[in-house]
Formats: sequence, structure tokens, C-alpha cells
Amino acid sequence: GSRGLGDVYKRQVIVNKIVVSVCRYAVDHQTSVSQEDVPDKLLLFIKSHCNIISAPMAWVMDIAECQDHFFVLECNIFNASNFYDCDRKGIVSAVETSLQCKCN
Repeated sequence: GSRGLGDVYKRQVIVNKIVVSVCRYAVDHQTSVSQEDVPDKLLLFIKSHCNIISAPMAWVMDIAECQDHFFVLECNIFNASNFYDCDRKGIVSAVETSLQCKCN
């Protein structure tokens, strides 16, 4: 949930260092779920952090946006996280593809 570090909170689902889905889950510490409002600068920020964070195949990253700056709040395991309004079908497809590549 919200930690008081920013005005807008977003959850990203990442599979094999690729951002599969992004959604907002809170604004001003109130639940506000939507897949809209994903600026390019946020995607660049997430991608830059995907390359430096050691994580399992599938995981989530929570970001706070405060005064036009992004902050990583936390990273969590994939199977214990709420997806809010993230693209569930896209997530499942990315995980299946990743597992097929590892099996071949």
C-alpha cells in the first residue's frame, strides 16, 4: 500500500527484465486503480532499474511519483502481489513464453 512518499503510486509487473504491465493503484493515499497515465519517462525509469535489480523471473516493482520524480518503493515476488488493473492475460502470456524458453 501507500507509504507516504509520493502522490501517485504505480505497480509494474516484470518478466525477464521486460515491463509487461503497469497500472496506478493509488493517488494521494486513496485507492485509484487504472492502466491509464503511464508516461514514457516512467517506462524509461522502470527499464533502467530492471537492469540493476537482481530478481526472479517474474516480479513486481512499486513506484511512487512525487513532484515529477520517481522513486522505487519496493520490489516483491510475483506470486504474493496484487495485480490491481495490470493486464493479467499479458502477464500470463509473458510467463508462459518465458517458461517455454527455459524448457527448450
